[in-house]
Amino acid sequence: MAEFLLKNSLLNFDKFTKTSVIPKLSPETDMFYISDYTSKMLKEIAKLPAIVDGTHTQIYNLMDEEMIESVSFNLYNDEKYWDLLLIINNRDPLFGMAYSFDNIRQASIDKVQKYVDNTLRHGLSTERFNALTEEVFVEKYVENELNRTLIVIRPEMMQDFIRILRVNNITVS
Repeated sequence: MAEFLLKNSLLNFDKFTKTSVIPKLSPETDMFYISDYTSKMLKEIAKLPAIVDGTHTQIYNLMDEEMIESVSFNLYNDEKYWDLLLIINNRDPLFGMAYSFDNIRQASIDKVQKYVDNTLRHGLSTERFNALTEEVFVEKYVENELNRTLIVIRPEMMQDFIRILRVNNITVS
């Protein structure tokens, strides 16, 4: 999976040392599995004046279940900008997106059930289980609504922004 994602990436990871080998690939494979962009100094992208002052950005409202690659394709006709969008917004591609009401509800039920199964010997009453599920649901729903907006590079400014990345010594393809 990571091989596919990095092939579609705008950012060039050649300057990073290999921190881990992807399981099931031969040791000779020059693949990088970068799951935490911020530890790789890429957080500097979000501090560039073009992002901070908003001259190159706009707000994008996510639909339920919309994937970051889809956002990139919808805006730029190319999915390779997905990781740049994640970095600018300091988001996780799985937990930092917007989900449907039903999926949030089910995740809340699953979380409470896992808690009950792992920590409580005698379980919970239905009333207490439902109350706890509702509490988790409200927390997750609020978090989900905050995840609905992304800061994106305005499509007409993307080439200029890539030039800014290069001027700031951030390697891009």
